[in-house]
Amino acid sequence: MVSGFDRYFQIVKCFRDEDLRKDRQPEFTQIDIEMSFVEENDVIEIANGLIKTLFLKIIGEEITLPIRKMTYKEAFETYGTDKPDLRFDMRIQSLNSILAHTEFKVIKDVLIGGGNVACLVMPGGAEMPRNRLDKLIEETKSLGARGLAYLKYQKNQFVAGIAKFFSAEELKNMADILDIKENDLVLMVADRYQTTYPVLGQLRLMLAEEFGLIDKKRNELPSEFEINQFESFDVKNKLRLKLHDHSFFYSPSHCLDKRALDTICIDAYTSVQILSIKIHKPHNNLQG
Repeated sequence: MVSGFDRYFQIVKCFRDEDLRKDRQPEFTQIDIEMSFVEENDVIEIANGLIKTLFLKIIGEEITLPIRKMTYKEAFETYGTDKPDLRFDMRIQSLNSILAHTEFKVIKDVLIGGGNVACLVMPGGAEMPRNRLDKLIEETKSLGARGLAYLKYQKNQFVAGIAKFFSAEELKNMADILDIKENDLVLMVADRYQTTYPVLGQLRLMLAEEFGLIDKKRNELPSEFEINQFESFDVKNKLRLKLHDHSFFYSPSHCLDKRALDTICIDAYTSVQILSIKIHKPHNNLQG
């Protein structure tokens, strides 16, 4: 450490040598914190205090600590992204268990193939006109899903859409478990795990913007843990891992896939981050 200090910080101007996107600018300011002999929670406590101070000093808003904790899995399966907008509800909900024994072939085939069925419940969405629903289906396909199915709940029953393909028991279970209300719209995607949730997550944000569901005066900060996890898949008999973060930050050892490490290639992409812990244990580095 510097001059014998066990902890210090530095404010650094950085330049991104990577593709731009609408929420990413080439130059940014980064705060690096170096700390010796600490655990994860020590780093988080310091970072949370810094975030609280910045919000208070810059925009005059008080943030309650501790900041909400959320795992990558929870964020992905509830909001379809590792940077969830918590200023409105409309969470993604799994239908796998409800439709586990369905005879509706489209969904049955997806589940047999190891895929996932999930949905969004949009309050008041049953009033959406047919031409907007048709456009929504096309938008869903453009995002990478096979399609979008929908159910309208009006006069205490599911009507329109694909209601006729489900049994009375399945419809009742959906209404009960999803806590369906009058004029709710159920938007359903059945596809691969890696497709179903991100597509619903993007639809969630699109609809929230379009119908004014976001409270833009409200700030909600989730704190995600174990985000630097791997998605594994085979490419020409070689195990390929995709990081759900970038490769410079620490990943707990149980997040690493230990199979065939000598044949691993790694793809990395970066999410929006407030805090990441840098690699500090040699065995967490993959050589090659």
